Amino acid sequence: GYGSYEYQKTHTGGVTAPGKPLVATEGFGNTNPAGDSPGSAWWPEDIHGRYYPRWFLKQFVGGSPISISYDFVDDGTNATNPEDNFGLLRHDLSEKPAYKAIKNLLNLLKEPNANFTPGSVDITISGDTNGVQQCLLQKSNGTYYLCVWLDKKSWNMDSWDGPLGRRAVNAQNVTLSVPSFSGSSATYYTLDDPGNMTSSAKTISSGKTIDLAVTDRVAVVQFSTAMASGTNLVSNPSFDAENFDTQTPSGWNEGAWDANWNP
Repeated sequence: GYGSYEYQKTHTGGVTAPGKPLVATEGFGNTNPAGDSPGSAWWPEDIHGRYYPRWFLKQFVGGSPISISYDFVDDGTNATNPEDNFGLLRHDLSEKPAYKAIKNLLNLLKEPNANFTPGSVDITISGDTNGVQQCLLQKSNGTYYLCVWLDKKSWNMDSWDGPLGRRAVNAQNVTLSVPSFSGSSATYYTLDDPGNMTSSAKTISSGKTIDLAVTDRVAVVQFSTAMASGTNLVSNPSFDAENFDTQTPSGWNEGAWDANWNP
């Protein structure tokens, strides 16, 4: 829809620079220091922290090579001025939940100066997959990291779309199937509203599956496979094709983008 990432790719980047990737040079939004304020275009900090990692991942799987957030630090301390509250850090340099969440994800997923050919793995996600999004990554040691989240609003600022303010987003139960799973368990990393990350072991069944409860916060499944390295990352989710493109030229899966700045 209008304002979505796909809309921008088609009607902005696709028109002004056909065939070239879309770069976000000033992305995302601001927080409301007062907390919940239904009808406000500002997000409470905890909702801002849920959306921000999703925004970066969405840009990545969509093929954007560079995504720049605005702003790194709040410009001021005026709680009634939106322009003072765009930062990942507050004006006193204290960390907002979004900063903590992104920092924890980067610490988990980073591999500086890696130079290798990614492997290949078949993945199926079944169950309550409505709105489930994913991004598959791999490190040079062969370990895979599957980021999953629900592409749903937990804050509504649109009067035409029901009650304003907070919106409950229930966890959805899905089953992750990887025929080449290695070992008896995988590690599941989850984020809470303050941006902290915790890990837990997920048992791999005899049928090579893992049961997950996916929420509107980004979570990461870390797992290994018994397959040798290949040349492409392949993922085959059992999603409706209307809401999920199965393969992009960059080798990643590209999911639908929720309009109205709800990543």
